[in-house]
Amino acid sequence: MNPLLIIALLVPMTLAQLGGFEPMHFLDGSDPNVQFAVKAINDFYAKQGDNAVRTFVSVLQSQSQIVAGTHYQFTLKVATATQTEICQVDVWSRPWLSGSEGLQTTKDPVCTPQAKRQVLVGGPMVIDSNRDDVQKALDFAVTTMNAQENYLYLRKAVSIAQVTSQVVSGISFHFTGVVMASTNCDKSTTHNLNGCAVANDADTRTCDFNVWWQSWMTPEYQLTNVHCN
Repeated sequence: MNPLLIIALLVPMTLAQLGGFEPMHFLDGSDPNVQFAVKAINDFYAKQGDNAVRTFVSVLQSQSQIVAGTHYQFTLKVATATQTEICQVDVWSRPWLSGSEGLQTTKDPVCTPQAKRQVLVGGPMVIDSNRDDVQKALDFAVTTMNAQENYLYLRKAVSIAQVTSQVVSGISFHFTGVVMASTNCDKSTTHNLNGCAVANDADTRTCDFNVWWQSWMTPEYQLTNVHCN
């Protein structure tokens, strides 16, 4: 049998059988694997005669699996001139190989148009960060980011540069310059974050993010567009 055919048959089996997928967090458009995934989306649809340029918006979900290299599964939001789309892309990285063999998709990307949300009503307004509804949105964001971050200790918000709100289908809160400091509470046990003191040698991150609140939905809150440094 042709050796290349054997390899082609074994690749999907290898990807399916070796190890499990682990979630990845805080990826953005600067990640080379994400950039390759967006290019793969555009190349695939161009071959189908769809020449609409799709540009990166955000990473909605990502996970990786160690195989002969690394297998990435991305859920990406991309935008064309007329709509936004949600795309599923599988990427196989083998950095020791050159050319197209070093980075390739394992199957064709799949993109579907995103359902349109209600058009924004009014512009964003700067609001008091101590408001009860703002603090509830912040608590949700901090809890979610603590759950997503691969870090030993819980973080808490110690300062906020600015919060704006905008009426949409619900309320969209945009938090800017939120300083997240590590506490003396580790994640191995359950803690009430209000009782966790900021560590003396606290590791800090400054984050911007959005929280979308729809009181009639379950869950009520969604955390999006997280950017930390």
